[in-house]
Amino acid sequence: MRRWLLAVTVLLVGCGPSTPYADNPRTQKVSRAEYGERWPLTIAEAELDCVQPAAVILRSGPDIYALNGTAEATRKYKPIEPLLLPNPKPDQAKLGRRASLEPLVDAGLRLCTD
Repeated sequence: MRRWLLAVTVLLVGCGPSTPYADNPRTQKVSRAEYGERWPLTIAEAELDCVQPAAVILRSGPDIYALNGTAEATRKYKPIEPLLLPNPKPDQAKLGRRASLEPLVDAGLRLCTD
């Protein structure tokens, strides 16, 4: 009986939130709807997080992307470049530059200090 109860408990605990960071107070949902024209990504929404000292990351489904140099330096996260939109400013778009991550990095750094 105890083994059965233990098995059921383990199963129920495993069916908790689908993301292990759901209760992290330093995680913030962000979206195109919230940022409007300043949204730099091809995806519609994601979650920002600050890990380690000042490493800003973005979670989208099972993927985790580095948003700043500190996160990139860890080499633990995917590069964000494939998700970046072209720069909306025509003069910079000609140079092949991408949209700015600054709004998301700034929001992520605020999570580091909260």
